[in-house]
This record gives sequence, C-alpha cells and structure tokens, in this order.
Amino acid sequence: MGNIKLTIGIPTWNRAAEIADAIDSILAQTDVALLQHVEILISDNASTDATQAVVRGYAERYPGLFSIRRNPENIGFSRNVDALFRHARGEFVLVLSDDDALEPDALCEVFVALERHPDVDAMFLLCATYDDELHQVSPLSKWRREGAERTPGASCFYYASGVEYYHARGSLCDTCISGNMYRTAAWLNADMTSGLASGSVQLHASIQILANGGVCLIEKPLVKYRDGGGSPDVHLKTRGDGANTGWPFIYFFDMVSACKAGRGLYPWSVYRSFYLTCVRGVFYALLDVKARNGFIDRTWFDTRLAESFDPQCCGWLIDFHRLLVRLPGFLFFFPDKLYRLGRKLHYALQSQR
Repeated sequence: MGNIKLTIGIPTWNRAAEIADAIDSILAQTDVALLQHVEILISDNASTDATQAVVRGYAERYPGLFSIRRNPENIGFSRNVDALFRHARGEFVLVLSDDDALEPDALCEVFVALERHPDVDAMFLLCATYDDELHQVSPLSKWRREGAERTPGASCFYYASGVEYYHARGSLCDTCISGNMYRTAAWLNADMTSGLASGSVQLHASIQILANGGVCLIEKPLVKYRDGGGSPDVHLKTRGDGANTGWPFIYFFDMVSACKAGRGLYPWSVYRSFYLTCVRGVFYALLDVKARNGFIDRTWFDTRLAESFDPQCCGWLIDFHRLLVRLPGFLFFFPDKLYRLGRKLHYALQSQR
C-alpha cells in the first residue's frame, strides 16, 4: 500500500450490530486510487459481543486496508480514541463513532480540502441527525441544503488560527467526536493528561491543537450522527442509589475543564468568552434537571465544580452553581420553559436561513 494520507479511526465497544454501517459507508466511497492513501483503523475496547468477528470479517475481505487492534481490557473512551492516533499510519486521523456513518461524498470533500489547505492541523465535518435505523430525523435547514448542492470544496472554510476560528464560529471545539479530524503529529504533541482522564478527549485536543495551527470547517452534512445510541435520560428519574448521577453534566463539565486547561494558549478575551460559553452549558443542564425534579448527587456536583471551574475567571460562578443545586425544583419550572421557548424560536429562525 502506498503512502497513507488518511486514517479513518473507529473506536468501538460492543457495537457488533451497528459498526457495519460505519464501515460500509467508508467502503462505498473508496475507489482504487483512494485506497492507496486510506487506512481503516479499528480500536476495540475489549468488546464482549461479536464486534471482533464482524471487523475481522471485513479485514479478510479487504486485506491491507484494515488495521485492527484490541485492548486487553476496557481502557475507557478517551484512552481508546487516543490509541487511534498512537497506532495510526496516516498523516491525519478522521474519527468516526462506531454507531455513526459517513455521507457518500465525505471522503471526496476531505481530500479536496487537504489538497487546498495542506497545512491544517484540524478539520471539522458537519453532522446531520439520523435515527437508529439511519433515517434522517429532520429535514436539513435551507443553508445546509444549499451546502449539500455545492461543488466539492465550496463548503470548506479555512481559518489560520484558533483565535480566528473562534471569532468566526464562537467555539474552539466540535461537540461531536464523529467528523473530528486532526493531524496525527499535532495530536501526539499535545498534552492529553487531563483529556485522558475525562470522557471527551477531543475537546482537550481541539483547544490545544487550534492554538498552534490552522483549521478547516466543512459546512456540509458529511456525517450521519445516530441520535439515540447514547446515555439514557436517567436524570429524569429520582434515584437514591447514586448510579449514573453524572448525566447529563459530565460532558458540560468536561468542556469547562478543557477550556480551563487551555487558559494560557489564547488571549484573555477569547479565553473568558469561551469559558463563559462552556459554563452556560452546565447552567442549562442544571436548569433542565431541576425543573424536572431529577436526582443530582450534590457531593459529586460540588466536587466537579471545584475541579473544573476557574476561580480566577468569574469565580463567583462556583458559589452561584452550588446555591442553585440546593434550591427546590419548582423555582426552575418557568425559567426552564422560557429557555426552551427561546431555543425553539432560535432553531425555527435558523431553519429558514
């Protein structure tokens, strides 16, 4: 096989029923010329179902295209994603969740973008929401439909730095792991210590990598994001046993923590603005759970506040959230209703763009 430009990395655990969709979506768009520059790397996190049998069946049918590794034990999601970069042969790694899939023109768009912007260190692909059967959940908004009709490369926007990207997009990271692509060397040069201890290593990677290199955003739906395969809404039930009490806050706390870890990498104005954006995620999740009278482990919540929030940037927000988590749920009912109404209006207006 020739020089590997792109490794498509699939971290997996017990997805024998869904991973074939992800793999088939890749194989459907890899012609002979493209195969010389693509590797499909699967990192199995000690699955106990038939995942290994499924992926090895593909490897036997397509020798040389697949690289398969299996952790002797479950090392956690973030460490399994990190393993993709440490074992990849490609110059870049495009991460694809084991329950998602690529749109038919995804790889074409990626290679066109890399040809035009060979110096990028990160690339984000837009996602569209699908159900468990990979049927599209809702129609694309007007601007996404128009993007889907553009010629290859027309939907790619390049930013020379993370600061430039933040000013244009209001974020420093993509919230979904599927469709996140990074230069392998840039990932390996980043300090992933705090990211590996979290459940969202890609957030930590993005904030660090964008501080030192260019980024491309392809504003075209290229990833079929399967909505419904994630964590259950256990926060909607009152639980006294302490099980799963971190949901849905874990991800939002990870964002705050990742932002704080990159504090010295950006101008203060950018850091402060993005930090407050991340903190709002925790607030809105708290608003939702309290309005529904869901169970919250206060000890766990207070610990994460102390670990994740930055006392040197609006430090009063720590005590503010500690107060909110102790207030009775009925006080949050109408604020939550207003917030949800605002979101509906926002997305209704966006869909008309």
